[in-house]
Amino acid sequence: EYASRIVFSPVECVIKKLEVIQLNSDGKEMSVVEKFKSITPESPICFKTQLAECIPKYKLKWYIDFDEFCEYELLENRRNGINDIKGSVYKNNLRSEIRKAIGLR
Repeated sequence: EYASRIVFSPVECVIKKLEVIQLNSDGKEMSVVEKFKSITPESPICFKTQLAECIPKYKLKWYIDFDEFCEYELLENRRNGINDIKGSVYKNNLRSEIRKAIGLR
């Protein structure tokens, strides 16, 4: 009854890997609950989670070209239930910078 359906669909790209990570009450990563690979716009991922009280907390972490990644916490916005990715930020690490510099995807 209180479950929210989450649809994760890439737009004009392929997501190499997506991890669904469970967080503890402090927001620290506890474990990877599920992993998905090679997600395309034609093959989106759909799953259910309870967002009413944000317990348990989950985070999506996905990887694109050059091992760049993005993290997004699944939280209810306490208004109309719309969860979008405006708060997500793509991040680079040393490995992604090296891969980008030499052209390895």
